[in-house]
Amino acid sequence: MKKNIPKPLYYHHYHVSKGLKIMFTDSSRLVFRMSGSGGGTGTTIRIYAESFERDPERHSRETQVVLGPLIAIALKISNIHERTGRRGPNVIT
Repeated sequence: MKKNIPKPLYYHHYHVSKGLKIMFTDSSRLVFRMSGSGGGTGTTIRIYAESFERDPERHSRETQVVLGPLIAIALKISNIHERTGRRGPNVIT
């Protein structure tokens, strides 16, 4: 079974209040941003992974399975596990 791996990066943008947005040629995107105060202890790092699916028949697929390849890319390019010392998220929505 072929995995749904996003196509190479075609756009990225950084804004101090909106974070880093990385867009892929298949319209999927990653957004990294911090929330909280001061950027130190207690700051939350938010990672948004979004993918567009045109086929309504595929809309009921498990979110974590569909976004898995995109999340793997986010973890690899951010080195978040190494930077934070955490092995996983506190919250998944």
